[in-house]
Amino acid sequence: MAWFKRLAPNRESQFRVESIEPRVLLSADLLPATAVQEDSLTATPAVVEWLPDAHAPIKIDASMLEPIQEEAVHRLEVLGLSDEQVEAARQVHIEIDDLPGWTLAETTESGIRIDVDAVGLGWYVDQTPGDDSEFVASGGESKAAEGSEAEQRVDLLTVVAHELGHFLGLTHSDGAREETAFMEPGIRPGIRRLPGVSITEQLTETLNVANAPPESGLLTITPTISWISPVDGFWDVAANWQDTGGASRVPTSTDDVLIDLAGSNPVITVRSGAQAARSLLSNESIVISGGSLTLSAASEINAAFTLSGGTLQGTGELTLNGNSTWSGGTFTGAGTTTFNGALAISSGNVHDLTVRTLNLNGTTTWTNDSSGSQGRIRTGSGATINNAGVFQDQISAATAIANELGGAISTFNNTGA
Repeated sequence: MAWFKRLAPNRESQFRVESIEPRVLLSADLLPATAVQEDSLTATPAVVEWLPDAHAPIKIDASMLEPIQEEAVHRLEVLGLSDEQVEAARQVHIEIDDLPGWTLAETTESGIRIDVDAVGLGWYVDQTPGDDSEFVASGGESKAAEGSEAEQRVDLLTVVAHELGHFLGLTHSDGAREETAFMEPGIRPGIRRLPGVSITEQLTETLNVANAPPESGLLTITPTISWISPVDGFWDVAANWQDTGGASRVPTSTDDVLIDLAGSNPVITVRSGAQAARSLLSNESIVISGGSLTLSAASEINAAFTLSGGTLQGTGELTLNGNSTWSGGTFTGAGTTTFNGALAISSGNVHDLTVRTLNLNGTTTWTNDSSGSQGRIRTGSGATINNAGVFQDQISAATAIANELGGAISTFNNTGA
């Protein structure tokens, strides 16, 4: 299936593609007279022939990105860009990378970085980006048609247009205007926002500014539900939450959950039941003492994390940037948990690990007892522990890690200390 490219008469695409392991770099240097607005975009398709699994997140490469960038530049031309600005937008470096948290993309003076898989949600890479037939106009923006491949994925064309808007001098405050609503600081899967056909004199001035200082900002996935209680509480209590419609309810497996109460620092505890979220971004401490928490997309906790009982599971990649404690309970599911902070594995209870991969990048301290019967790690079903940090076994015992839970043999890979 051929890609569609919209090119003006006598205009040639200016893209230059370089392969840089493990990332891909697109295009050339910025024009020195162009105003660049720093931005981070954080997370909120016809059959795609190159997708082997229709349910897997679509990851992008340079070949997919080129026609999207070309069409984004074409759409931006309705804002009255000069020939120099159009050419500058075509020449922007776009780098494909694995960005942290809910970051979908970011713009700096050196160019644009795009997350490889839309923070685990998957990109909608439009194979006919010159038309919007997969979307239906609704309330000033376009929503993906029900049941289409675009419905649950992040629209790459919208994100690239947003970042090029920053490169050209637009800011998130311009998102309040109808013609530049694509500059709003949040985006949801299944939404397309592109430049309108009209432009005000004030916006023209903004686009014509040269050498403006970079502006730092976030374009994020808009959460569907947020924690609102300033005090410690339980995940399963509806009054602790509020969704985008103003309702108090417990998150479900389709929600992108935000926990961020600066200054209050509550501790959120999963104590019972089957709790779930599609993705989680928490700047507050999380404790799992019972029940289960299932995460199906990339998630991040930037505070303390404790697993003392119950189960953390799912296919999502969880990154823990604070200090963590594993005093009991189970890690399972096909996802990955990465510990960038210190991890304390304490004795007293067994610790179960099946299927899942644990990446240990900080200092891990394990205090099992001398017999190995308490505090041991039971593994199974091909679970993997990768240590790239410092692993300190306080009381060495031959039976402390055992493949007791059946299935494929588990692996401990030590490339650290």
